[in-house]
Amino acid sequence: KPECYTNYKYFVDVLDDFHIDTYIISIEEPSLVLDKAKNTLTHSSNLFLELDSFELPYSLSYKENHDTHWIEVVGYDEESLHIEDQYFKFVGSLSFNEVIKAIISLKQYKKNNVTKLMTFKNRDNNEYFSNEWLMKNIDNNKRAMCESYVGQHIFYSKKSYVGFQALDQIKIDVNHLITNLILTPNDDNLLSILDSYLVNIKSIANSRFNYGNYLKEIGLSNKSDICLNLYQQYIVISNILLKAYYVHRFETVKLKINKRFDRIKDLELKLCE
Repeated sequence: KPECYTNYKYFVDVLDDFHIDTYIISIEEPSLVLDKAKNTLTHSSNLFLELDSFELPYSLSYKENHDTHWIEVVGYDEESLHIEDQYFKFVGSLSFNEVIKAIISLKQYKKNNVTKLMTFKNRDNNEYFSNEWLMKNIDNNKRAMCESYVGQHIFYSKKSYVGFQALDQIKIDVNHLITNLILTPNDDNLLSILDSYLVNIKSIANSRFNYGNYLKEIGLSNKSDICLNLYQQYIVISNILLKAYYVHRFETVKLKINKRFDRIKDLELKLCE
């Protein structure tokens, strides 16, 4: 099945760019993580916890995709941790049971022996983020978004494509798939491939939504609007394919989605200007 990858720096690695020195606490037993988190919060105002977004009820990955994810823990009460999740724009609480499930899930998925907590050292000495650094980071994000668009398993092409070549190729592949489904609309193998494309297109849509939020936070509203438009275009394609998937009628799909693919390419080019 085709897969979709996005190449971002790992969260801990990118902190060097912020001139932030970190201290990692590794704990083998999941049941001890909560006590260590509470104890650490009494000595530091910054604490981050590594877990699996598959078990986070508020996340886009909930019960769909396993992924290593970091949340900021800002406090706790008798039943829950109080958290801020900058990626998913969530501020609220996770019950102790939800936290433990997400920790165990990551250990099983990544086959890790330990759970990681992270806190900052020498926080008062950290440098402020300069405008130059922010613009450099935007350029890095654009490369990650636009040069690593689709991963290693384009089904029909048997070849990896990146950047705008991938935009063209995914359009070709989906059209090829639809042509075959028009001829054999009940083919389970083809429907399974279509299901994969649905998941991947939603993943791309979500990446544009989150990137748009990031651009808005740093004041680039025009670029943020482009991302929101892209998110909407990808979701429309996904919904068109989803409807066809359930009713097994594909005759009118190509015309509808190809207009969206062409619009997406124009918007992606504007985003990378």
